[in-house]
Amino acid sequence: MPFPFHISFVADELRRRQAKNQKYSMRAFAKFLETHPSALSRILSGKQEMSIAVALQVISKLKLDPDD
Repeated sequence: MPFPFHISFVADELRRRQAKNQKYSMRAFAKFLETHPSALSRILSGKQEMSIAVALQVISKLKLDPDD
């Protein structure tokens, strides 16, 4: 089953950052997003739903339009 768009978007952003810097980790990305690294890992692996609070944090930190 394919991942929802918002999960794929976050995973793609992590991959973009890792392409620019091979040492960039999921832990560093979680720190940037101000979320727990294990929660981010579970979200990206499909084991945990992204909460509204985390979604709003991602929108804010990545400077996205909440309507999108």
